[in-house]
Formats: sequence, C-alpha cells, structure tokens
Amino acid sequence: MKITEWFDPTVIEHIKAYAHLKYNGFWPDGFLPDGIEFPPVWQSTIQAKIADKWIDLVLHHQMEGK
Repeated sequence: MKITEWFDPTVIEHIKAYAHLKYNGFWPDGFLPDGIEFPPVWQSTIQAKIADKWIDLVLHHQMEGK
C-alpha cells in the first residue's frame, strides 16, 4: 500500500508521527506498516491531505458560528 493512501490526517497518531518526521527527519520506530510504498512526491501529497482536513475543520467551525 502507498503511504499516500494509508496516511489518514484524521488519526491523531498519524499527525504525531508526521510531526516526528518533520522535526527529526524520520518516522517513529514501529509507526509504518510492513510493505508501505513511497511513490514520487509522497510528502507533498501527505501535506496536501493535512491542509485539506485543516481547511475543512476551520470552515466547518466558522459555519457553526453563524
């Protein structure tokens, strides 16, 4: 399975692991399942998934406030 399909920005453990990657340059030990594949531009794709979820969250909360 590709990391871009497996990574779920709604799962807090995935966000924490991505932060670990960001600050340390590697994924936490034991985080990735066996056989995970890293296609070209995987990191940009994951960043886009995180950004899309953040936008959805912010807009949802903004709409609730109206």
